[in-house]
Amino acid sequence: MNPNNNFEDAKPIKVAIGINEQIDVYNDKIIIRNKGISNLLNVIAEFKPSDIKKIIIKPAGTLYNGRFEIQTKNLKYNVEFKAYQQQDFEDIKIILGK
Repeated sequence: MNPNNNFEDAKPIKVAIGINEQIDVYNDKIIIRNKGISNLLNVIAEFKPSDIKKIIIKPAGTLYNGRFEIQTKNLKYNVEFKAYQQQDFEDIKIILGK
């Protein structure tokens, strides 16, 4: 084992789990994954926080899902969530300062 490896860097700062996807926020990157048994194989997108232009949150209601939309320089990503999951997505928006 290499003593220079810092396993704390491998842990996300915040994870928000939606209906079909999850967002992992690290110090230097953001990863959007499909939920599944082996998330390492299901990466939808990986980008730097500086690539984000805008984050929009459509709140969830009793009868409908909410939506977390990240707009980057090139693409737009949507993650749907239930009302009980909303706070994690709001926390990500605050962490990223958007």
